[in-house]
Amino acid sequence: MEENKVETALVINQKIATMTGYTREEVGVVKNTIAKGTTDTELAYFLNVCKAVKLNPFLKQIWCFKDKRGNLLIFAGRDGYLEIAQRDTRWTGMASSYVCEKDKFEMNVTDGTVSHSYGIDRGKLIG
Repeated sequence: MEENKVETALVINQKIATMTGYTREEVGVVKNTIAKGTTDTELAYFLNVCKAVKLNPFLKQIWCFKDKRGNLLIFAGRDGYLEIAQRDTRWTGMASSYVCEKDKFEMNVTDGTVSHSYGIDRGKLIG
């Protein structure tokens, strides 16, 4: 009886793999980790969304889960948005820094300007 369940799962995973371009083993890994608790139909849908938007669930660019009402929710994470941004020819990169309590930091959201200066003794990290 247990063998039949395993065989059926392998056949279903192979069908999903054929449909989505993942290997049967990858489908099994996603089913048991990233998309835990999804039905086979939901799993196939999720993997097709991954393929359509060219995001990799193994790199934590995209994931899904089921809410308390049983709805399938699909999310793109920071790495997913960054991946999408980097595909755009207009992308020129991003700059980041941190602010300490003794830094002089000013940001004008309206015109997009940032002024940040600091000395040697910066104090505690605050942002």
